[in-house]
Amino acid sequence: MENEHEGQIPEARVPPKKRSGRNRAIFIDRDGTINVEMPTYLYQLEDFAFLPGSVEAIAKLSKTDYKLIIITNQGGVAKGIYTEEDVNKINHHIVSELKKHGAEIHRVYYCPHHKDGTVEGYSFICECKKPGTKFFEEAAHEFKLNLKKSWMVGDRDFDIMAGARAGCRTVLVKSGINGEEYYRNMTVEPDFVAPDLKMAVEIILEHEKPGGAANGANQGVDGDGC
Repeated sequence: MENEHEGQIPEARVPPKKRSGRNRAIFIDRDGTINVEMPTYLYQLEDFAFLPGSVEAIAKLSKTDYKLIIITNQGGVAKGIYTEEDVNKINHHIVSELKKHGAEIHRVYYCPHHKDGTVEGYSFICECKKPGTKFFEEAAHEFKLNLKKSWMVGDRDFDIMAGARAGCRTVLVKSGINGEEYYRNMTVEPDFVAPDLKMAVEIILEHEKPGGAANGANQGVDGDGC
């Protein structure tokens, strides 16, 4: 977010450092992971709806020591479909609604760029659009994170690619608009697979237990690989 968007979820704009910290985070995709994904773009509040179980899942994570960070691609800004103000309305709505249920989001990062955009100042290849890792690096600096002890949860291949490139463990959720064929044809393998955010959280928390079941790559609670 730009400087004018100060408040609950300002975006850090500081040069990242490579030094690992002591803290850890769970990076969460937005559309298709936390909320229902639209066939095109979500930018109107009247179209917004949390996915079943996602609020409770994030509230459960808030009881841990993980920093909870949303990273979302919003290339519709570059294409002139909606504005950064529209993005921030949705983001602030998510943060405020989650807070009502005891769930704290520590930061929201969004990328408004797209290489095929039409809006000047937004239409270029950037480092912050997933699968780029710029926001992971900025978060690592701001919150003193050890990315190797952190997680990325999302419903797209670029979520998994971004998390893996940043050094995080990854969970693919099948709650997006994509469908089974999309997941079967993915060339990137997540560490774990879950039907939704609620079950992804269970995988992460199970992994925290000594000798937890969630050890090894490409395991899924729904029995499906990728």
